[in-house]
Amino acid sequence: MKTRAKAEDILVVYFSGHGLSYGDADQALFYYLTQSMANENLSDAGLRASRTISSAELTRWINDIPALKQVLILDACNSGRVVENLSMGRKSVNSSQIRALDRMKDRTGMFVLTGSAADKVSYEAGQYGQGLLTYSLLQGMKGLALTADKRVDVSTLFEHARDQVPLLAKGIGGVQTPMLTGPQGGSFDIGVVNENVEIPLAEVKPVFIRNNFQDAEDFGDPLDLTAALDGYFRKITLHGAQSDIIYVDVAEYENAYSIKGLYTITGENVALKGRLFKGKSPIGKAFDLSGKKDALTALAEEIIEAVSKMLYD
Repeated sequence: MKTRAKAEDILVVYFSGHGLSYGDADQALFYYLTQSMANENLSDAGLRASRTISSAELTRWINDIPALKQVLILDACNSGRVVENLSMGRKSVNSSQIRALDRMKDRTGMFVLTGSAADKVSYEAGQYGQGLLTYSLLQGMKGLALTADKRVDVSTLFEHARDQVPLLAKGIGGVQTPMLTGPQGGSFDIGVVNENVEIPLAEVKPVFIRNNFQDAEDFGDPLDLTAALDGYFRKITLHGAQSDIIYVDVAEYENAYSIKGLYTITGENVALKGRLFKGKSPIGKAFDLSGKKDALTALAEEIIEAVSKMLYD
């Protein structure tokens, strides 16, 4: 990369594995363990030099690459030490490392995201198929953190991961908080998701997106039933890790569920016909419900109950 990269290029470096923080409190560095490292004992300086990658080495290597827009992702335990090294600068490293860190911090755009704090674990969970940080990044690129025209903005993606990982960790009985750093007031795109891109991601909970209900006569929504249903979904989602579903206020998300329907108003009564969709494909049969126009919350509950039976029965 050092010989091929140009200033206008974007460098993305991603590590997922095992990491340790080693050294005295104010001199500690992050060490990424390579495959040849047989255990977690870093007391041997020779082993550290030959079988690990330190945060100091990473900064030297990255500084040698001309690309001005750079992204470093570390999904490993104790990886927050890298952010601390960048933030603390002169307190944490020797004079040659200080110069390397300062050059990295002065880059036009250097973003760093780590799976955990300097002294914390970065979880991997079987139900997600990978580390929680990696899962949240894939989830964001699949749709939850894309721009309106489906670009992957690095700042938006990283902020999504920082917010989502603690919820995922709570769901498996753990605590994990990613750390990030980057230039103030700047960001850039690192990709685009189009019809040629498929991001494999096993959803452990069904994802719902914006729904749509209309009056069968004028094709408007005089009851604001769509808004009432979306509000009810948001209320469910507030339960966080304990929620049975994920609701996202977006128009599109690959393989997400949505509910569409028509209703008629007769006096105080509402008669409704709805249909569950996964993507653009209908799921199951249409359902018929009735309720009162001044009791939209109750009607929203009935809609979700009808849809839940299709998903879980």
